[in-house]
Amino acid sequence: MSETINIKRMDSASELQKAWELMFNCPAPDNAQFSLWFVKHDLPVIRQAIGATAMKFKRLEGRMDRDYLIKFASSVMNRLDAPQHSEEGAVYYTSVKDTVSTKETV
Repeated sequence: MSETINIKRMDSASELQKAWELMFNCPAPDNAQFSLWFVKHDLPVIRQAIGATAMKFKRLEGRMDRDYLIKFASSVMNRLDAPQHSEEGAVYYTSVKDTVSTKETV
């Protein structure tokens, strides 16, 4: 019987680590990795990236090893926090930590 995991309600690294182990059937990233993620990213970004990693894991039918999972999740977090550039050179921040997208000119 499969269990539905709602990572949107998880508020701590330990909860996310437990969910990771259930979703990917492998040891979660160590505390140092989660600490790094929490230093660089807000909780909503981390949750969204882990969710995106789970979707990719499912698409690939589980053919992702632990290192690949961690690298993919980190990559998603970095992309979510990266500013988006328009053709006119304006920078749009579209991170989930922004309540409203802001526009700055470079």
